[in-house]
Amino acid sequence: MKLIYKLIGVFLLAFLVTACSPDKNSTPDKVAEKFITNFYQGNGNEIKEQLYDMGENEIKLIQLMADKAKEFTQQHKGLDKVEINETVFLPDSETLASVQLKLEFKDGFLKKESVPVIKVDDKWFIKLR
Repeated sequence: MKLIYKLIGVFLLAFLVTACSPDKNSTPDKVAEKFITNFYQGNGNEIKEQLYDMGENEIKLIQLMADKAKEFTQQHKGLDKVEINETVFLPDSETLASVQLKLEFKDGFLKKESVPVIKVDDKWFIKLR
């Protein structure tokens, strides 16, 4: 019986450790890549969840900009791939960075983007202001 309690205790401890650890998918690079992909596809709901400290009017403006970016993407036959070139942290900061990306469209058009990010409570967000 003691063995069963020990096993249950080990499983509970393992569960708590993994549940409370920071999100491994929340890195500046991954957040910026996901944001820019959703932005150029016009996915407003996805974009909205990634933004940090934005008012409702600003979110609407971002959605309008994403709609224009989607049209741009369609003119270039779609977004082929997004590459992360570099992540530059602000001096003396581990929570503010800028992610440099290269976008390649299906018609061969290339575009560079820079996405500002911020880390809040072990999670990365897009910081547009």
